[in-house]
Amino acid sequence: MKELTVKTKNISLSLKKYAQSNDASTDIIDFSILKTKTLIRTTKERDFVEFNESIKERYNSEKKMIDYHVEFKQVYTIKLFEKAQEQYSLKYEIEFDEFIVNPKIIIKTDSNIPYKRKTPKDTYLWLLKEINKIKAKNNILIHIFDESYLAKLKLFTKHLHAGKFKKSIKLPLIETISPDITRKGQLLLHYENKKNHHQITEVNAGDLLIEFAKPKFGKNGLDAFGNVITSETQKNSKDFTYDIDDETIEVKEDKDKKQYIAKVKGFVNFSKNLMFIDHIIKKRKLKRVEDTLSEHEDNDIKVIVSEKDSTQDSIGEGVTLSSETIHVEGFVGSNSVLNATNLIIDGATHQSSRQSAKFAKINRHKGTIRAHQADIKLLEGGTVYATTVNIDSCLNGTIYAKDVNITNVKSNLKVYASHSINITLVSGENNLFNIDYKKIPILSKKIEFIDHDIEDLKYHLEEAKRHDKSKVEGIKLKLKELQEIKNDILNSVKDAHVKIERPLRGLNTIIFSTGENKELIYKTSSKKYGEFHLEISEEKITLKPVNISINL
Repeated sequence: MKELTVKTKNISLSLKKYAQSNDASTDIIDFSILKTKTLIRTTKERDFVEFNESIKERYNSEKKMIDYHVEFKQVYTIKLFEKAQEQYSLKYEIEFDEFIVNPKIIIKTDSNIPYKRKTPKDTYLWLLKEINKIKAKNNILIHIFDESYLAKLKLFTKHLHAGKFKKSIKLPLIETISPDITRKGQLLLHYENKKNHHQITEVNAGDLLIEFAKPKFGKNGLDAFGNVITSETQKNSKDFTYDIDDETIEVKEDKDKKQYIAKVKGFVNFSKNLMFIDHIIKKRKLKRVEDTLSEHEDNDIKVIVSEKDSTQDSIGEGVTLSSETIHVEGFVGSNSVLNATNLIIDGATHQSSRQSAKFAKINRHKGTIRAHQADIKLLEGGTVYATTVNIDSCLNGTIYAKDVNITNVKSNLKVYASHSINITLVSGENNLFNIDYKKIPILSKKIEFIDHDIEDLKYHLEEAKRHDKSKVEGIKLKLKELQEIKNDILNSVKDAHVKIERPLRGLNTIIFSTGENKELIYKTSSKKYGEFHLEISEEKITLKPVNISINL
């Protein structure tokens, strides 16, 4: 790799360009500083000029520097080359103070310093050269404002040669001019205050998330990069350091403060160096003492709870969680309650747990679920209330639904349906398949509500006939609609069926409840049956295909 000498104001950028031109990583590139030119600009000079002794004498006090708004820049002449294979080096961190006027270097004990092969003076010069390279690479001024730095470096050299370098040591790199602050900057993380009360914190559009009260300056300063520090120019280190997603968070700023305000409803999230608000929140687990997300599931929020330890519950005992979408990647603990529009549970539900959702997908269900549609891989003693139920396999449990579809029924299952029961295989015994709308709580309640509404409408109909005949037809239409809905439920058994595709292997019970406490009950044998349904004539009701009847 050919050496290259360049002039630069940005050493890091020059290193990167040199590495790219040689198709190499910056990790194998080194440099040495051949020359440093310091430039100065004040209120008297429009452009930067070279800093010399006469200018130095002119601005020889902090007051003069501040009064004339002195600022510095440096231009370096550097030589770029490939690192030697056996390279001495410093392991370090740079610690910046609030206004970057007194940054410090922390030299770690695993640094490879060649002091055993050198005199103290040579060690000092080696350290001076290496630390100046570090300073220049980080845009910190070198060769000025360095009295304290040089003095401390000499002490460290003695310390090193005395064999006392047993723990990391901190040295000042430069001491420029601190501003006088009449009020310190303060960062208020309002969203964190909410988080103290709940494990999951929801924010609303318009909520103040973060507020940075800017410092007030009594006197300006000069930072380690040579820049004037004023209330207008200062990017305070106490300010919020993350990048902001402007789609979800608005930043409002004036001379006194900067505010970060939520533009949408959701959760405060961080990804790498970006802060944003999202409707998805991921948690390893939820505990009972930290369980509240929202009072309503209709909140456009998706919650993912994932506990990788299979011996631990993702949803802890007694937790109540409501959200638009809940995805539990583990187990649901005892006495917990989940309410969602969309619910996914990859693990199992505890037998004392309760869930409600419009659409539910559950791997192993032992608890109680109420849903519009429930898709379950294994029903294991649990209870299901739904309009439509789709289950891969059942072992014990109870189902109340309009339509039930099951691939494999083992034993001790009770199914109550108003319209259809469709099963591929019944591989066990002692199962009950009952067509009876009265056994389905939601339909029984619906009949009660309809009856109440019908009685109420009948009263209003009589009132309308006497006082406002223009309302009569509208009320009659509503009465007709309600009566049709009621009749559809009452007569649902007429169109209902039980279908079992493969031959049965034992004793199971099929019941069609026809109303007025009449039932057609059939005990199955180990054989294949056609579709079970009712055939109704004026004299009797017959259960097909087994041809048992009751007279009307």
